[in-house]
Amino acid sequence: FLGALKRLHLPCWTLSPPSQPGRLLLSLKEEVGAPPQDVPCDYQPCKHLQTPCAELQRRSRCRCPGLSGEDTLPDPPRLQEVTETTDTSALVRWCAPNSVVRGYEIRYSPEGRPGNQSVTVVADIYATARQHPLYGLWPGTTYRVCVLAANRAGLSQPPASGRTRACAAFTTKPSFVLIFAGLCAACGLLLVSTLLLAACLCRRGRTPRPQRYDTHLVAYKNPAFDYPLKLQTLS
Repeated sequence: FLGALKRLHLPCWTLSPPSQPGRLLLSLKEEVGAPPQDVPCDYQPCKHLQTPCAELQRRSRCRCPGLSGEDTLPDPPRLQEVTETTDTSALVRWCAPNSVVRGYEIRYSPEGRPGNQSVTVVADIYATARQHPLYGLWPGTTYRVCVLAANRAGLSQPPASGRTRACAAFTTKPSFVLIFAGLCAACGLLLVSTLLLAACLCRRGRTPRPQRYDTHLVAYKNPAFDYPLKLQTLS
């Protein structure tokens, strides 16, 4: 058996520690390609469905902007604009604050109607959203809308006179149904007036006209005046 093993001529390798272990670790880091810590993350606070910056930081070891903690009330979002306004709907766009946000809430109400009963609340909007549509609005009405951020500490409070604009006003367009109904009513009124005028003219044309007699004066000579009268004067 030993003679058979000798005839196989199996190769043998020996492992020795590297001469420069520090250079080996540096080469391993270069192969992994980890980015440095001072590179800012590709985070856009106004982009819809934006990945949270904390997740981007875990993926690529980048640097996020300063954010307030979960136990601190979040800063109010910046309401960017209200677009795609129709007679019954609108699209609200906003930018995320520099805070930890777990969700958003939209509150809107028509102006000129005081009271909390007229305020509509749209809650549980996911944290990556930067826009949300509003439906069921009144045509030709001015609304006031506010966007609030939420986390474990509570809801953000709109600033009274701060730089961040968390609220805005917009006006819906007039109802096309009302405009179409008004045009139809005007056309119908014009048609009825035309028919009545035509009926009056037709009835007047069918009425028999009274016979007209010749009323011109006819002069006849009086024979008594054909000869001059001779008046006898008394002497």
